[in-house]
Amino acid sequence: MAYNNSDGFAGIVGAFNVLRIANDSSPKDYPASFEGIKEAVLDIKKEWGNIGYGEYPPGWRIEYDGDGNVIGGSWEITPDDGDLWFDQNQGRMMVWVGGAYYQTNGADVLTVVSDTAPSDEVTGGLWYQPTTSSLFLWNGSAWVVVATNANTEYTTDNLQLANTTATNLANVSAALGNVSTYSSGTSTQSNLNTWLGSAVGQLDSTLTSINTNKPTLFEGSATPTGAVSGDLWYNGDLLKIYSSSAWESVIDFADNASTVTALTTSITNQNTANSTRFAAVEASVAAIDLSPFSTSSQLTAAESTLQSNINALTTTVGDLSRFATASSVNTSVTGLDTRVATLENATIDFSPYATTTALNTAVSSLQTQISNSGTASTSYVDSEVAAVQALIPDISGKLDTSTFSAYQTSVSTSYLPTSGGTLTGNLAMNKSDTSLPSFDFSGDANYGRKIFKTKAYAATDNYSTFGTNTNHWEYAWEFAGNEDFCWKHGTQGKQFSITKEGATAKNLYIADFQTNTSSGRSVINVIDVKSKLNTLDTDISTAQQDIQDIKTNIAISTMNQIFYSAATPSTTNLNDGDMWYDSTNQRLNVRHSGSWVYADNVVDTAMKTALLNAVNASSDYATLKSGLITALS
Repeated sequence: MAYNNSDGFAGIVGAFNVLRIANDSSPKDYPASFEGIKEAVLDIKKEWGNIGYGEYPPGWRIEYDGDGNVIGGSWEITPDDGDLWFDQNQGRMMVWVGGAYYQTNGADVLTVVSDTAPSDEVTGGLWYQPTTSSLFLWNGSAWVVVATNANTEYTTDNLQLANTTATNLANVSAALGNVSTYSSGTSTQSNLNTWLGSAVGQLDSTLTSINTNKPTLFEGSATPTGAVSGDLWYNGDLLKIYSSSAWESVIDFADNASTVTALTTSITNQNTANSTRFAAVEASVAAIDLSPFSTSSQLTAAESTLQSNINALTTTVGDLSRFATASSVNTSVTGLDTRVATLENATIDFSPYATTTALNTAVSSLQTQISNSGTASTSYVDSEVAAVQALIPDISGKLDTSTFSAYQTSVSTSYLPTSGGTLTGNLAMNKSDTSLPSFDFSGDANYGRKIFKTKAYAATDNYSTFGTNTNHWEYAWEFAGNEDFCWKHGTQGKQFSITKEGATAKNLYIADFQTNTSSGRSVINVIDVKSKLNTLDTDISTAQQDIQDIKTNIAISTMNQIFYSAATPSTTNLNDGDMWYDSTNQRLNVRHSGSWVYADNVVDTAMKTALLNAVNASSDYATLKSGLITALS
């Protein structure tokens, strides 16, 4: 096969085929690309490469710890399918297939045939001894007998169970009850397997029958329909079972008749005993002497007399408003009781005070003096009156009854109670502390439920509420009609609206907020969404028309195309620049000068020359490998 240095990839592939012919191998139709060069090199390596030999396969990099111990490894060069390696440790030829090395003879263990035991073997090795017809297995430290008679093949028919009497199995089968009894004495693996299969099938059949025939449980006051025998029905009072064609009570009341009779007898006896006790109580009541007590008529007469006396006393006393009420007196009494108790518990020194006897003596002496004097002087009387007046409290600043009654009437009509009410006037909030909220519902999440409630101006009564609800983090206006929640400007009209159909805005802007000025909101980087959408709509319409014009006015013969197929595109409208992905060879081709050209068809001249020289100078795989390493390094 002839080639020249100006052929690029084709020249390198041709050089490989010349090398194959020179080594008595058939040429191959390699693609004129880097992929083709790779395939050619791998084929030569497989066909002419040397077989690896050693403790580790070729291309495996061993990893050591600090003490020089082997701790692992990894592939520096991954083998290719078909690579061979002679494992020096096990003395086996290995071949790389599908990502791993396998023994070439197809078996990991060969049986040693000898009358004497092998002196060296790997774990799992087999040794057959012809004189005794015995087969042994090496467990890593000793030979273990596998079989003692070469003519005996162990199958489930002759493999004995550990318990030859099978007593335990017979006991298990008897305990199950729903399976056939295991025959004691037939203790081979085959019989056990047969019984296990039969037992599982019988248990499955029993479970299926139970599941299919399980009763249906009805509940409700209405009599169920479609019931079958065995179904249950609880009507709220009784549990019944369906038998043939009727519902029967689960509890048989006829069987309980004796119990009911016994209960009736017990109740009767109890009533008799109670009657005797009641008669005794009535006799005791009749024997009570009521003569010391007043009758109802006597109490009524006494009450009438007492009421007359009260009326007379009221007429004599006059207006009772001058006197303290029982509640006020009780309050005063309570206070006095407290003070008295304090005094009673206090330790008082009475030495400076006169005793009652001394006072009585002094009073007696005074009375004698007064009697002897005849009458008191004017100055003495004035001083005594002044002393008495000093003891009378000043009530000029106290609230009288009429004023308090008027105050009560005013409060009930002018102020709201804490329990709520109707406010008919304006409510103005003039806060002195602006850090506090005007209305505070933060004590509990439920305090914010339905903070506001309004009635819509409509033909029907519809209400909207605002506040918290049972959804996490949600504050909501809740409504059920055609409410329109909107923002309206005094001169510009409605700007934003939310109804049951959704939200509507007169204009919508996206921007970055700044601190407000005296004129109101301040924003930058403003995007007018309405204007932008109108512009986009116009641009889309224009683009659609442009696309339609392109489709109408530009012929397919002037457009570049992309093809995906296994076969070369055969259409007549092929242009330079068209692209074709070859799905068979998995290559991307470009249309150039009327032909399909590989997209990777450009390499530097130096590498092309080096690869050509490496192939031309090679006569065997070792020389080719050395030349390629030099060219690609």
